[in-house]
Amino acid sequence: MSFYTLPHTPTIPVVEFHPHVPDAAIADLRHRLAYAPPRARTWDNTNGPAHLGTSHDWVSDMSEKWRAFDWRAVEAEIASFPSYHATVEYKGHRYRVHFLALFSARRDAVPVVFSHGWPGSVLEFVPMLNHIKSKYTPATLPNHILVPALVGFGFSSPPPPDLAFGSLDNAAVLDGMMAGLGFGRDAGRGYYAQGGDIGSFVTRQLARFESCLGIHLNFLPMGVPEGASLDELDEVDAQAMTRGMKWRQWGEGYRLEHSTKPATIGAVLDSSPVALLCWIGEKLEGIRVADRADKVRFILADLSLYWFTNTAATCIWEYRSAWGMDGHMNDGYPARIDKPVGYSQFMFEIMPTPIPFVRRVANVVHATRHLEGGHFAALDAPVALWDDVQGYLKAAAPGAKL
Repeated sequence: MSFYTLPHTPTIPVVEFHPHVPDAAIADLRHRLAYAPPRARTWDNTNGPAHLGTSHDWVSDMSEKWRAFDWRAVEAEIASFPSYHATVEYKGHRYRVHFLALFSARRDAVPVVFSHGWPGSVLEFVPMLNHIKSKYTPATLPNHILVPALVGFGFSSPPPPDLAFGSLDNAAVLDGMMAGLGFGRDAGRGYYAQGGDIGSFVTRQLARFESCLGIHLNFLPMGVPEGASLDELDEVDAQAMTRGMKWRQWGEGYRLEHSTKPATIGAVLDSSPVALLCWIGEKLEGIRVADRADKVRFILADLSLYWFTNTAATCIWEYRSAWGMDGHMNDGYPARIDKPVGYSQFMFEIMPTPIPFVRRVANVVHATRHLEGGHFAALDAPVALWDDVQGYLKAAAPGAKL
């Protein structure tokens, strides 16, 4: 048995998938970066504070680094894990969902599906997957680990143009994938789900499905819940809430653009790798990875994934769906989650909702507050996130041997 051995016979098409971007596409990207038009210097991008956006020098430096970046090494990294395409039918459309996995040989292994956000990807979870591979063998791994690319991201299918796609749709596709892999309640089984950023919204929607037995989140943005008060928080949480409210005031320009003019920003990002670098790279600079070289490598790998898969426009559906002018019943999240919920509060999360507030809206069976780590928890603190999920599963699935 190996990490590649699917534990059940799938009832949906599942094929191994190893990405290979054509040489011509790599050469085209390098050409576009080399011959990008000159950019004007302004006070904002030359002498202004960092909160105003990417600096002129940063864009120039990162453009040069991107031209020299080795995309083939990223493909090799993806190929170092079991990698598949699963085909799921939903609302008259077929979706190919790319996912990385580590399958256990244990008959009692608990399935967990991990969901990324924007501007992330499955690559966020590589440090955690490497940690799991180093800690366990297929015979000792307590879980089946699945890390899908959300619809519209990476090597998964884009949303169809005739459907105003939202997080409930994406959750339905993932639930169909998990059921098709043999983890559904109709097979007498079930699975757990974990998510951050947009992945947390999809994960909250997964809690609606019978086969999802419980969820773990590292992002649950909210203000002060009804009946609660900032006065009930300790100093650490009060400071975290203050940071979160400041971010809401000055850090959400991208969300407003995504939710109100997704067609416009999508066209801009599709047209230029430099535009993509500025828009996504600025957010990825928030990764709390100490080694600068590791951070730059991830930023360039993630940017390349978006560029080569042409997904800069297809991945921002959640913002329009949840916050757009027209609204969308698809993203009416449950007011309370009664299934077992786990929660990791990383202190440098952009909106680090305190655990006492989360307990007011969810059946929290396990929660941990970390004084380090940020929004990209799987990158910032992969071991801590994995340990938190294990702690959660012990509380949520007490019969499992974890």
